[in-house]
Amino acid sequence: MTSIKAINLVNKMDKDLQNGFDIPTLIADLKELRPIIIEEKDPHVVKAIRLVYEHLEKNGSFMIALPEDEAIEELEEVATEEGTQEAVAAPVAEPVEIDQMESIQYFVSLLKNTKNKMNRRDIMDMTEKLLAQA
Repeated sequence: MTSIKAINLVNKMDKDLQNGFDIPTLIADLKELRPIIIEEKDPHVVKAIRLVYEHLEKNGSFMIALPEDEAIEELEEVATEEGTQEAVAAPVAEPVEIDQMESIQYFVSLLKNTKNKMNRRDIMDMTEKLLAQA
């Protein structure tokens, strides 16, 4: 994000979220931010912003899990062709508890630096989750 207006709006959203989660205000701010990002020609962020405010409008909450840092792996014993046991890493599916305030605050924090490679990856991850719920 390069626009001063966009940066100020994201900072406002961040500050507002520190005082509580007011969905109508957040939706209005996201809708105001979207055309600015369209002008900056960043379609991935434009789409993410739209999906977030549509999700908020539809559900009245933001129940999107935070992106995972890395898959947690656990050693699992697997029988080999020779009949011996071999330990291999297997992904562990753990239940995900969603803290909507933490998730929306994280999304807004990602908007502060959309040029950062890791932020873009997490924005895309959240976009995929939003699309899966649509």
